[in-house]
Amino acid sequence: MAVLLLPSQNLSRLSRLRILLDSLIILATVMTLYYYMLSVPMIVTIRLTLLEKTLGLLFTTASLVSLFCLLFVAFQTVNVGIRRVITLLTLAMVIFQVGNMVIYRYLLHSTEAGLTTGPNPGLLGGLTLIAMAAQRMQHMLSQDAPLEHGPTVLLEETEVFAHWKTWLVSLLVLIFALLLVSLAIQPANVYTSARLQIIEIGGTSILIVLVLRQALTTHELNNMKRELREKNAQLDTLVASDPLTGVLNHRTFVTRLDEEVARAKAQQTPCSILFMDIDHFKAINDQYGHSMGDLTLCQVARRVASILRPEDCLGRWGGEEFIAILPGHDLHSSHKVAEMIRMQIAQQVVSSENNLHVTCSLGIATYPQTAASRDGLINAADQAMYKAKHLGRNQTHMATF
Repeated sequence: MAVLLLPSQNLSRLSRLRILLDSLIILATVMTLYYYMLSVPMIVTIRLTLLEKTLGLLFTTASLVSLFCLLFVAFQTVNVGIRRVITLLTLAMVIFQVGNMVIYRYLLHSTEAGLTTGPNPGLLGGLTLIAMAAQRMQHMLSQDAPLEHGPTVLLEETEVFAHWKTWLVSLLVLIFALLLVSLAIQPANVYTSARLQIIEIGGTSILIVLVLRQALTTHELNNMKRELREKNAQLDTLVASDPLTGVLNHRTFVTRLDEEVARAKAQQTPCSILFMDIDHFKAINDQYGHSMGDLTLCQVARRVASILRPEDCLGRWGGEEFIAILPGHDLHSSHKVAEMIRMQIAQQVVSSENNLHVTCSLGIATYPQTAASRDGLINAADQAMYKAKHLGRNQTHMATF
């Protein structure tokens, strides 16, 4: 919980959970080794009640957890002064823990040789470091100047821990293999059964955490893949779309038209294109401004797209010109679609405030009757559109054979 509640704004919930699982793996390994080397001999050799043994194990566990959390907070804090204070407190706890290990060794020998032990040999050094930490903290609080801040250091981003996950599992397997080998080659004694239980409990705990960690990693990878697909889809849309109207841009439309012409050739089916130009668009820009012109383009694009089928394709050719692909449509059926588009646009009110209406002129070309290539279709439809304009605008004209 101490690791999860670290005061860092740079960590997401998944990051905190990942760090917690990584911390539990390391902590379980350290505790297993500690119990294997010291706690088992203490519990087996020294005559203690069940309550005393339980309290001793709980004290040792709490000390290791506190030490680990202090180390982690020292890595995470962004305040340089507080980081130094926490480092001093961490060193004090390390000295206390080393002193306890020395006492445990003395107690083990005292059961055989009648030795007695004194106070914790690290008591003086630990208290000195705690006093230094308190003095530094008091000095920081007494200053009127703002506290010095350093860059945020995430434990998993430091150089030491950058690639630790690549060799952690192998190291854990090696550690527990060595412990089992040491038990196998040593003659059986009073410690063997207890140490074997420690290895089983510690190994099982670490294995469970590793499985959870792998499941979390898989979940994160799936999320990253999904986000990457979404970003790529958004990027493809941005690259392929006209930024103003949202329809296909010129380059993407040309590619799509090549594909549709090739499909029509392969399937021997017709394919028509509609070339549209908004009438008097320059006058709209000059009289009402470019913002009204942009609004006109967007509304025309939406109205045309609402009439087209899902398999049809609409693109912005340039300026006020739009072009649509109608796969499977011949000249007759495409003329019906063009007239629907023309009438819909003519009925549209771009701006009720200015009572602005627009019209458009359309030209139609069809594969293979009009032309057999992409450029031929575009040129024919373009010429047909200009013919419609010359005939009075707001009308549809079909390209000649």
